[in-house]
Amino acid sequence: MSGTRIENSRSFIKRIPSSSKEMTFLKELLKKTSIEGHFQVETYEAIYSPTLLTSFVNYWQNMKTRLSDNRALWFNDKSWSKKDDLDLRKYVMSRFENYVELFSWNEDENIPPIIPAVHGTGYNIAQKICMTGFAALSTLDAGYYGKGIYFTESGLYAVPYFGIRRDPAIIISYIIPGNPYPTTEHRAGEDSLLGSALMNGHMSHFVVVRKNGNPIRSIPNTGDEFFYEIVIGQEAQIVPAFVLAIGKPGLSELLKKYQRDIQSMDLEDLEALKPRDKGKETDRETPHSRLLEDM
Repeated sequence: MSGTRIENSRSFIKRIPSSSKEMTFLKELLKKTSIEGHFQVETYEAIYSPTLLTSFVNYWQNMKTRLSDNRALWFNDKSWSKKDDLDLRKYVMSRFENYVELFSWNEDENIPPIIPAVHGTGYNIAQKICMTGFAALSTLDAGYYGKGIYFTESGLYAVPYFGIRRDPAIIISYIIPGNPYPTTEHRAGEDSLLGSALMNGHMSHFVVVRKNGNPIRSIPNTGDEFFYEIVIGQEAQIVPAFVLAIGKPGLSELLKKYQRDIQSMDLEDLEALKPRDKGKETDRETPHSRLLEDM
């Protein structure tokens, strides 16, 4: 394929042709992440970073080996089962399991699940992430539900993060959540996880939240609107796969509907994350649409 090398990195991007198999694959992901039909997507780009992809695959392979050796070591930690709100936490875990099951490549329960996740930002910052990964952003989030790198399953819920940008963009990444901690702690409560390390024995935090960003306090009724926040502890658990440049039409109305208090990056943060100029074009295949079949 024809792609563009991002200078001074070993990362590549390519514009996805509208009639390609990769676009068909991507469109299916976008339907399941509340993006398709809600936004005007100006460009669809696939990302290939050999360094980030190798780190991701190595993490997954290592986890797969450990899982086969002792599944209980990874998935049977039920420290949260002693909490007062056990039924609510069981519900949160059921939502995580339902999301995992949306993707056919997770049918085998004996291998670590991989799920697509949404991160909203500006297009320039998205390109920087594609060069160096998400680690540079891990200290910029308020960490309401633990210290880490934040994702959601919904483009709509991510609107406050990219809708205010001059160059709004969405990154679709694959993530390895491992053994998630079903999080119900309120960010302003006595047991808040604000800025805390991930819970011992867990590789991520999974939160079911209302539109305002607060965790659910009871099991939702049928038809209630809720979303997921996913906190990932290590960059090796993440590989960026696609970047979508989002057009401005319709964003103002969505911002009004989904606006909430978020941690914003200041101008110094944005300056530090500016990407370098693009380099020459290079032929390189972007394997993400087949990654999950090969693992």
